[in-house]
Amino acid sequence: HLPGVPVILGGIYASLCPEHGRALGADFVFIGKDLIKISSLISSIAGKRLQAFPREQLEPAWELYGRLSYLCVRTSNGCPFRCSYCASSFLDPELYQREPQLVAREISFWTERFQVTDVAFYDDALLLNFERHLKKILQLIPDWQRRQLRFHAPNGLNIRLLNREVAFALKEAGFRTIRLSLESEQPGRVASSHKVSFADFERAMMWLREAGFTREEIGVYIMVGWPGQLPSQVARTIHLLKEYPCRIKLAEYSPVPSTATFQLCQKLHPGFSLQEPLLHNNSIFPAWHFPGKWDIIQELKELVNSPAP
Repeated sequence: HLPGVPVILGGIYASLCPEHGRALGADFVFIGKDLIKISSLISSIAGKRLQAFPREQLEPAWELYGRLSYLCVRTSNGCPFRCSYCASSFLDPELYQREPQLVAREISFWTERFQVTDVAFYDDALLLNFERHLKKILQLIPDWQRRQLRFHAPNGLNIRLLNREVAFALKEAGFRTIRLSLESEQPGRVASSHKVSFADFERAMMWLREAGFTREEIGVYIMVGWPGQLPSQVARTIHLLKEYPCRIKLAEYSPVPSTATFQLCQKLHPGFSLQEPLLHNNSIFPAWHFPGKWDIIQELKELVNSPAP
């Protein structure tokens, strides 16, 4: 439709799969999130200077939506934990936490504007520096408004950052969804750089229950499909978690470029070119490399949904 207009491809896909993006015919493939560099690139293409806004002033352009049923918020970019299956440290090499005042203002303004009561946080490390970050954000939201809101943490909280004070603060603030990242009950089975023991999980569960969170409000992620992982290990973790008042959530592993485990997946599947982004989708290409893997994954899902003994 506009043959003379250059196409710039950016975002997560372009950063992780730049060669694939170039093969699609984009004129420019921009890697990363550097606002000064992207402003400079667009300015050079357009022939006039584009103003680069400081990142602390940026928030999603929610006004482009006609309506919202809930609000998504990121209070930070990046993650310090460097798990081998996650590309967060590649996409955001440095952790940056936004000013609490700006985040609180964003939540307050847009929930009122769209008349929504549910707010979901999608940070990779939401509980980091809790006292001066998330706790401060929640305190800066007007009391009358905070009492009407329901907060959710679907992205998996780091269990070792959760203590009794944090659990009670989250409950008091109005959190209705808590997700914990356990990965496996066997230490070392999944390569998280911030190791979580089962004792850590038990303490977190004790504090959450003491604070008043119910079974329906607590979900625990465990990894399935991890290269080298045995289905029996996943089943053992599922059986063990059924003894605790929480909902079990299977997190199906998928290979992500620019991660340490991506190279391992390529070695396990030499017949596939994992540069094809469709093969990064766990629904198409589970990383387990043995016969009957589809049936086994389905059996594990059924085990999760089966009644506790």
